[in-house]
Amino acid sequence: MGDRQTLYLSWIRPAQGADSYQIEQSVGGGSFTVLKTVSGANSDSFISTSSYPDDGQINFRVCGISGSDRTAYSNVASFRMWVRAPGNVNAWAGQDQAADGTIANKVELTWTRNALTSTGVRIDRIVSGSGTTTVATLSPGSTFWRDMAPVEGSSTTYTVTNLCGTAASDPAWSNGLIVPIIPPVIASVVPSGGTLTLTWSKSGAPADQMAVLFKTGLDSTYLDSYSTLATLAGDATTYTAAGLPAGYLSIRVKAFKDGQSGVSKAWSYAPAPTVPGTSFGITSWSFPSANIFALSSSGRCLAQETLLSPPRVFEVENGTYASNFTPQGGDSIASAAAFDGSQEPHFFLWRPSSSVSGQWDLLHLRRQGTAWSSEPTGRSTTTPSMGVALMDASNNLHFIYAAGSTYQHLTNASGSWVFSDTGLASGGSAPWAASLDGTGLVRVFAGSTTAGTIAGRVAARSAGGNWTIETVAIAFQSNRTSSGDMVALPNGRLGLAALIANAASTTECWWFERETDGTWSVGQKLGTYGSIYSGAAFMLAASPDASRAAVFLNDSLFLRDAAGTWTSGTFCPIGYQTGPLTLAFTTQNKLKVLCKGGSAGYYFLQPYLLYEEQ
Repeated sequence: MGDRQTLYLSWIRPAQGADSYQIEQSVGGGSFTVLKTVSGANSDSFISTSSYPDDGQINFRVCGISGSDRTAYSNVASFRMWVRAPGNVNAWAGQDQAADGTIANKVELTWTRNALTSTGVRIDRIVSGSGTTTVATLSPGSTFWRDMAPVEGSSTTYTVTNLCGTAASDPAWSNGLIVPIIPPVIASVVPSGGTLTLTWSKSGAPADQMAVLFKTGLDSTYLDSYSTLATLAGDATTYTAAGLPAGYLSIRVKAFKDGQSGVSKAWSYAPAPTVPGTSFGITSWSFPSANIFALSSSGRCLAQETLLSPPRVFEVENGTYASNFTPQGGDSIASAAAFDGSQEPHFFLWRPSSSVSGQWDLLHLRRQGTAWSSEPTGRSTTTPSMGVALMDASNNLHFIYAAGSTYQHLTNASGSWVFSDTGLASGGSAPWAASLDGTGLVRVFAGSTTAGTIAGRVAARSAGGNWTIETVAIAFQSNRTSSGDMVALPNGRLGLAALIANAASTTECWWFERETDGTWSVGQKLGTYGSIYSGAAFMLAASPDASRAAVFLNDSLFLRDAAGTWTSGTFCPIGYQTGPLTLAFTTQNKLKVLCKGGSAGYYFLQPYLLYEEQ
């Protein structure tokens, strides 16, 4: 008798008896060798627990021994081992999404091997109502397999079978599962004349039916908060909606198949800005959820992923995603990006020192063509900080950051990295900003967290590289703080937008200008806010020729023309919810604003909306 692990051997004792019995075995047709000598005249059985090959024939024979006498060998008893079956087969279904947005189903199987000498592993897929299909034959010893083409929407089970030559084990069954419906991927939401045209795609099997869902306001993971806008044929890939409510909308597309459904991530839409004298077009982008570094005048965007580890730095050019640079463990991004005259991005990175424990070295990274390169700057610190990268009109790079008690400046204008101390006190946690004026000279603004401070401070760098400290007449109320940002203005002037929290518990947005003689204007109040919304953006941008400037706060956009006249209006109601990510002007001095277009949802791709001034 036998099972997969143990062999039971018995024999009839000879008439003359014996003092002991010698058991010999032959495995797989080999020579007989002694397995065991069993003592005792009454012995007539033995249990073998040796490791035998799967699908291997084992032969046994026994002889009796009494002193120096031996009986003749018994007949040969043969047994062929069964092939051991795999164990602990587990199956789980998931979905992968490529950078281009395509979604694909997958089922991953794991199991324990058990068989000792198998020659392969067979995977069979059993789909309810469709029978059994062999989907893979793997190499011996395999314990993992991924099905990249499971039957969408099906009730599916898998079996794993060890193979040994022409023999096979019993099949080991996985748990049953439902392969999910591949959801649609919204490609764009385009407004035109009071309508919205949606386009989407769905990979995998065709759906039985499509539905367009919408809700007012921010996206929600609870689909019962959505209303059905339209029910369409299963092969539909576009829909034009009219008569939608005004304001911010969240939109999803749902696919139905075989009684199941899959729903897209939310795509959010906000109406065009209402800034007098302007007209904006809206383009839908989609790339991984990220922290946005900067938007160039040509439409390039540099960002760092937030959902994957390690967080890759990648570039988006007019909505097309491309992975570029993966930081090392311990790296800390030190600046937003600055784009040179060829629209190639540059940024700074703190990297743990390979020679000094607890120290970070500052690296300059740039992309040329398709390759990234890095170079040391010679600066190190024990407390990495975020700084500002600036690119002047001569393609000289500047990096300003807080170190110790002051702001530091680093530039490669002379062909090598040159360091200087601005002398401007960093003020601990006080807000600050840095920019170039209209002649390409660096200016650093420091706000204040000190009660009763009545002036902001600006470090001004001369053409010779010397630093002087200037003051800006900004009245800060007791126990209030200030923050600001600066941009270049024509003819060597500088603009400063500052937030001032006053005693009435409101926040004011003010504009100050630095004249060519170094004096500062008394300021102009742009707006008053009862509160600054959570996640609100306060940002500033200037056109390449410095003729225009834009200030964004909450859901307000302020635009300054070359004559110094300001206009304002509501811009993108999602601004005070998720905030615009970055501003930039094109080489034609037209404004671009990049905003989030909704939540990333279950998948890592994030919808974005690019507003471009027409």
